[in-house]
Amino acid sequence: MTDLSRIATEAYSEDLPHNNKRLWRANAALTLYCQPVRMGNKSRNCCSKCLLGTFLYLFVLFFLLFIIVFVIIPIVFKYSIGIQKGIVFPTWAVSPKNYSSFSDFEEFGIKGVKNLYEPNNVTLGVWQILPSEILSDLLENDDYNYDGILTNKNYSILLYMHGNGGDRTTAVGLYEVLRKTFHIFAVDYRGYGDSSKAEMTETGIVGDIVNLYKWLKDRSPSSIYIWGHSLGTGVATHVISNLNNENIRTTGLILEGPFTSVTDVMRTHPILQVYSYLPWFEATVIDPMIDNDLNFDSKNTF
Repeated sequence: MTDLSRIATEAYSEDLPHNNKRLWRANAALTLYCQPVRMGNKSRNCCSKCLLGTFLYLFVLFFLLFIIVFVIIPIVFKYSIGIQKGIVFPTWAVSPKNYSSFSDFEEFGIKGVKNLYEPNNVTLGVWQILPSEILSDLLENDDYNYDGILTNKNYSILLYMHGNGGDRTTAVGLYEVLRKTFHIFAVDYRGYGDSSKAEMTETGIVGDIVNLYKWLKDRSPSSIYIWGHSLGTGVATHVISNLNNENIRTTGLILEGPFTSVTDVMRTHPILQVYSYLPWFEATVIDPMIDNDLNFDSKNTF
């Protein structure tokens, strides 16, 4: 018997007037009946509060995640030129090498190569790769007149520009194919390889290659072709455009894996497409790439 039932029984057995006994018995019964109902309501209220608390917690959590991912990150990107340049020019991903050692040329699986530096406002590291026709197994890099071959107009020159994730050592296999036709000059942009660590912008990089082209043109009567791969296609098209503006005509342009502009690539990137629906996407992600001279827009080059 519960304490409440015992109290009700004892009260009922006391010497009370008849009407009072009846009233007490009714109150005791009502109390016994309502007790579990009250407990049930309390339990339901507790569950409701728990659900509400969980909902509020999740709401705040997702709200904070939204603010961080879709507001703070775009704003940080807008004002972080270093991040923007790191995307276009990921030099941090290119392993440093000994670009000038003859033994390393053989380790790369290529012979008949001279490492040189084109000095200007910015010094560029360049590989001069001889045509296959004048290459022999006994060729020693230090004993060959690499400057003399520049005056031989029988060998067309190919100025090769690599992609943003490589350096002048990346396309050794391709060089072996191209050297069957061309006398190759493979260049590292400023900030890449052992070239000068100058400010990396579209204008700066294109200007460097224009100077290198003129340097070659002053030393050789040969036809000069320009080959660009990936980022190099954006550089190459702008180099051609700048040379045309100076009435300097190149023999040909070859584009491998071209793109229209960096911002067009960003707009179609799977991750950035999520951001593209944001009203502030253009202002925080696209416009900074253009304003900071990192876009390499080839659509309106010519």
